[in-house]
Amino acid sequence: NVIKLYSESLTAKGITIQFSPRAQNEVMLDSDMLEQILNNLFSNVEKYAVGATCLSIESSYDDEESKIIITDNGPGIPKKIGKHIFNEFYRADNSLTSHVSGTGIGLSIARNLARKHGGELTLLASDAGASFQLTLHTPKV
Repeated sequence: NVIKLYSESLTAKGITIQFSPRAQNEVMLDSDMLEQILNNLFSNVEKYAVGATCLSIESSYDDEESKIIITDNGPGIPKKIGKHIFNEFYRADNSLTSHVSGTGIGLSIARNLARKHGGELTLLASDAGASFQLTLHTPKV
């Protein structure tokens, strides 16, 4: 649903979506919560990944844990900013954020939702672009 929702706007910005669904098991999860987390991450790509040409989504499943890695090849997140991005109301003050309105609460909410689902949302080290890993406790059906 989230890929469909953002497909047109990302394509208009020259960003191709690549989805590699490697999680083939049917699992129990709160789909609304998952959509809210992914909406935040995709929205951030749409707003901040200036010059990006690709958004990659990869899913996997192992031992009652679903993992989704979302990666773009935009300008990325500087290390000094990366340690703060999950803080409530934190907004980096740089050229990527100066033209975008927002409250700086989206990633904090997304991480809290992941934690309520027995998981985590983290920023991964990346040589180029930004990469987030979402893990969720998801028992098989």
